[in-house]
Order: sequence, then structure tokens, then C-alpha cells
Amino acid sequence: MKASNLFDLEPHGPDTFVGIGPRYPWGGLFGGQIVAQGLRAAAATVEAEQQVHSLRAYFIRRGDHTEPIRF
Repeated sequence: MKASNLFDLEPHGPDTFVGIGPRYPWGGLFGGQIVAQGLRAAAATVEAEQQVHSLRAYFIRRGDHTEPIRF
């Protein structure tokens, strides 16, 4: 996976996007990438003049790189 593709999202219906995560040696997904994809998906659902003013993320369990990530 190229670095330029790390934040790519595929539209899957209204206000729904799917991203992917590469396989890392330690397993799971990289949380920072998932947060960035989530922020990008959220930004795609509002008008361009809306700006992010706060962001929090909690990771309950490890992600699975073999499954698509739905936002």
C-alpha cells in the first residue's frame, strides 16, 4: 500500500465511506490512520466552511486489517 493511499476512502452510499488499513507486523491497525480516515469521512459529510474544533478517539479493541473499515 502506497503512503498516498493510506487516507483514501471509497463512498458506499449516503454519508458512508469505506477505508482500508495495511497489515502491520504487530497485527491490528494503526490508530492514527483510522482517526485520520474518520475525520476525512466526517468532513466529507458537511459543508466546506465547517471546521473541526475538537477530536477525541478511544480504541476499545484491535482492528482487523482483513476487514474493510466503515465510517
